[in-house]
Amino acid sequence: MEKLVSLFLCIFFLLNVKAQNGNSFEVRIQNLPNTMVYLYNYEGDRNQLLDSTSTDQTGYLKLFLKPNWKPGLYKIEIGIDIGQRRPYFFNFIYNAEDISLITAMPDLGMNMDVLYSIENQIYYDFNKLNDKRMSQLVALFELKRAFSAEDPFYSTIKKEYEFQTSDEIIKEYLIDDEREFEVDDCGYLV
Repeated sequence: MEKLVSLFLCIFFLLNVKAQNGNSFEVRIQNLPNTMVYLYNYEGDRNQLLDSTSTDQTGYLKLFLKPNWKPGLYKIEIGIDIGQRRPYFFNFIYNAEDISLITAMPDLGMNMDVLYSIENQIYYDFNKLNDKRMSQLVALFELKRAFSAEDPFYSTIKKEYEFQTSDEIIKEYLIDDEREFEVDDCGYLV
């Protein structure tokens, strides 16, 4: 009986410590040793600095996301100053879960691999899909601009561009193997 009570108290203590510390956020940023990073939240059009730390020699960092922080979009800025701004950053979604990521400089978003976090896996899958799609649309647009309206190929390109930017193709394009993203949920698509 005494062992059972001790086990119960130990589990209770560990859960209480976890609740006080919050969820862990860890990331390895390849090619970024010994550099300051800053954690911000998004509050309307402003960012509020919440925490900071530095990466170790391998680019690893760990922060604890407080349990009272609102679920939503957060930002990690890299402490490399160019003029008056830090141009390197990536966003992540916090929704009361542990998060583990790996990325690499200089393109932090496109190099992102989500090791643990369902919310961020969906977020980065969508962003990569959206970036690919936008690159294709830009290429079509540039091709359309390269030909005169009198050229027979122009009408083919124009029709394809208009088709690719229609609501029907966007809805079809957003269907992944296992999940479907609604156009209404991501209004910045087009």
